[in-house]
Amino acid sequence: MDIEPTKVEELRNTVKEIYPDWPNVADPHLQEAITRARELLSEAELRRLLNAGQYDEIINRLRQVAQMGKVLFLNGPKQGDLDILQQGTLDRPGFCQALVDLLYGPGPSPERLGQYIRYVRGHTLPNRWPFPTYFLFVCHPDTEMVVRPPNFFRWLIVKHLKIKKWEWFPDPSTYATILEVAQALKVALQADGLRDMADVYTFIRVAA
Repeated sequence: MDIEPTKVEELRNTVKEIYPDWPNVADPHLQEAITRARELLSEAELRRLLNAGQYDEIINRLRQVAQMGKVLFLNGPKQGDLDILQQGTLDRPGFCQALVDLLYGPGPSPERLGQYIRYVRGHTLPNRWPFPTYFLFVCHPDTEMVVRPPNFFRWLIVKHLKIKKWEWFPDPSTYATILEVAQALKVALQADGLRDMADVYTFIRVAA
């Protein structure tokens, strides 16, 4: 996907109105979350814990990494964006397997997100954008994007770029479009020194 240069320049000018020294606005909280995710949520670690039946430890690690990014909303009812972990009916073995499959299973990430969505719907669990995409993002910061808050991405995709309609609940096709747009922005802004999707996320958040 290519984004019209004029659209990119409009976004860049908007960001520079707020941060004149762009692109020197790397978010240390995101970088800390990514570093900790490499340690606590690596594929080897999660599969080791899964095989050992240490489901509580997996969930504790999710909570730890969630606290670091300063992205998720954690203060609402039942801890906001982590409310899925607070469900009394949560089948921890099944959920942990679904999460590992989301993060490290075969196939492209939109397809894995679709499998995750089917799991949470089938178990009547909260199904919103921030939780699954945050952990995809911190575990794969070169390729994935956190959709939080969703209205920022709706603004970018629907209003600014006029690409397609928006799905308020997680949807594989919409997530694939988000990734295409984010990767296109990363390429278009290479000269600005963007390193990974964390920088792209910061750019989108400020522009929105």
